[in-house]
Amino acid sequence: MSEDPRGPRVPRKAVVEKPARAAEREARALLEKNRSYRLLEDSEESSEETVSRAESSLRKKRKKRKHLRKKREEEEEEEEEEASEKGKKKTGWSKQQTEKPESEDEWERTERERLQDLEERDAFAERVRQRDKDRTRNVLERSDKKAYEEAQKRLKMAEEDRKAMVPELRKKSRREYLAKREREKLEDLEAELADEEFLFGDVELSRHERQELRYKRRVRDLAREYRAAGEQEKLEATNRYHMPKETRGQPARAVDLVEEESGAPGEEQRRWEEARLGAASLKFGARDAASQEPKYQL
Repeated sequence: MSEDPRGPRVPRKAVVEKPARAAEREARALLEKNRSYRLLEDSEESSEETVSRAESSLRKKRKKRKHLRKKREEEEEEEEEEASEKGKKKTGWSKQQTEKPESEDEWERTERERLQDLEERDAFAERVRQRDKDRTRNVLERSDKKAYEEAQKRLKMAEEDRKAMVPELRKKSRREYLAKREREKLEDLEAELADEEFLFGDVELSRHERQELRYKRRVRDLAREYRAAGEQEKLEATNRYHMPKETRGQPARAVDLVEEESGAPGEEQRRWEEARLGAASLKFGARDAASQEPKYQL
């Protein structure tokens, strides 16, 4: 016996006879009983009318009963279809859950294992990183504090240097500005005198104009002489003799320059050793004060 594709049927409820159907059955029995009797001739017409009325009522009731039966069958079929659909869904889901591990192939299993390994690796790396962070937290705090103190110290020193440097920078800037201003004013004065000589050389000037012209020429000559004197002083400063300043270190020997120029092998090492020995043999105090003599006789 083949299985119903719609699923197992739901057991039907017991049919209970309705009062209308019972009345119809009684009317049919009464009609059959009436047909079995032979009435008299004078009552034939009345019996025929009764039979026709009974048949018409029977047809109406049969039609109504047929409609109700069809409606009841449709409702039962709908209930069976809903129950079968629910059963199919339930059985299909359970079957899919049970068959999923069996239908999984090798690639899917390998991919799942790979993803699991990656998650475990990331978790392990995070734990190691957190442990190292906890261990080095105190060291970082100490180093940060030390770096902060050093930065504050450098800022303080830079501020002090800046305060000490600002006045010197102002002096230097002022000198450069004055030198530039002097040069520009002298050039303007020379250009003004050249224009007046070119334009008014043949014109007779008034007393005031002549005095002003002589004053401008005098200022120009003095400025030129001052510039020439400054240049001469700079030149003499480079050529004149200056008294050297006394130093406490040992004077450089002329033989060292000769040895450096010779470039003998091992000479630099020998000089270094002699310098170290000389520094170690130096004596300080009042014991050798009498042996020291001034370097220059003034």
